[in-house]
Amino acid sequence: MLEASPLTEMTRLERWMINSPPRCWLFHLEFRSFWRLAERRGFAVPAGGCLMDVGCGRGISGRLLLRLFRAARVVVFDSDRLQVRLSVGDLRHHRHAVGLLLADAHYMPFPNASYDAVFDIATLHHITDLSGGRCGWRWVLGEVRRVLKPGGLFFFAEPSRRRLQRGIFRFTRHDPEAMFDRAEMAQALAEAGLEVIGPVGSMSLWDIVGLARRPD
Repeated sequence: MLEASPLTEMTRLERWMINSPPRCWLFHLEFRSFWRLAERRGFAVPAGGCLMDVGCGRGISGRLLLRLFRAARVVVFDSDRLQVRLSVGDLRHHRHAVGLLLADAHYMPFPNASYDAVFDIATLHHITDLSGGRCGWRWVLGEVRRVLKPGGLFFFAEPSRRRLQRGIFRFTRHDPEAMFDRAEMAQALAEAGLEVIGPVGSMSLWDIVGLARRPD
């Protein structure tokens, strides 16, 4: 079990937002957008593959990845115990194909080159820094590359620093060190050894949305 969460603690508003029916509905749209994004860029997640979501929400991503991407195996994890407990109920009929873990994104408990695709929807900007001042969210991108198979895909959707300082996001809690813009994200992906495929765009709540690939 974890001794400390690697995520910035969520406020009541954030917990309500991530677990609300409207947010669950948006997850469906976002994962469908990921599917279309890969198709437009000339890539595809192989049917029967092994997929992983960084941050389980309340388990919806596990079911969606299983169905939309026809995965043989999906693993979702979070360091927030409450979210993991909520996910247990939502995934009770999918235990044969969806693994649910309480785990730290800084040190993903998975073998090297074990996933065909990794997904991130609004998790990176919650990642806390490591000891010694090492940037947490950049470190996690290195972990993403490590667990991806050669040629594996990384789908990401995050809010920029500018977006986090506007609208409803102003009432949420975020570490300034975990905020970034598109240029910083692109640089961090390159430094982690991930190749960005095509331009970075937007969807619904997020304005840093794209696809990257671990080179063969």
